[in-house]
Amino acid sequence: MFQITLSFHSGHVKFNDFLRAFRLRTCTLSEELFGFLDAEKNGSITFKQFLYGSAHVIKQPLFQQSCELAFAQCDTSGCNQISEQELGDTIRLAIPDYDEDEIHELFSIFDMGGGGSVSKDNFLSCLRLNPLLIALFKPCLVPRGSSQVDQGILEEIV
Repeated sequence: MFQITLSFHSGHVKFNDFLRAFRLRTCTLSEELFGFLDAEKNGSITFKQFLYGSAHVIKQPLFQQSCELAFAQCDTSGCNQISEQELGDTIRLAIPDYDEDEIHELFSIFDMGGGGSVSKDNFLSCLRLNPLLIALFKPCLVPRGSSQVDQGILEEIV
């Protein structure tokens, strides 16, 4: 979240700055995330809109449970640590054509200590600091074949 706050020097953040801050690429998911925040639908968001949207996600009753489930789904080795490969495999369920460099950039947000793996505490802390990123884990949080799959991403998850 700190990076996106630096982008608000003009009072607004456009879509490309949003992507850069969250290390995302243009795709349906990132467009939906930005659209969720862009209440006025004018192609930019204010810091207030960003904070309000983030707070709205965190306050949802199932947010913490969704974060814990996302960690469990990523931790395929069962060692209570997530590797870059495990995170990448999970993220690719939401954004299939994410390349290794993009996964590495995204992993760096979660790997707060720079140790090459992400503990459950760091994973949960990262999602509390960047609650919009929970949407990246939608495919492992929403049951396959669910009628919820075609509804708004953030509304489904939280």
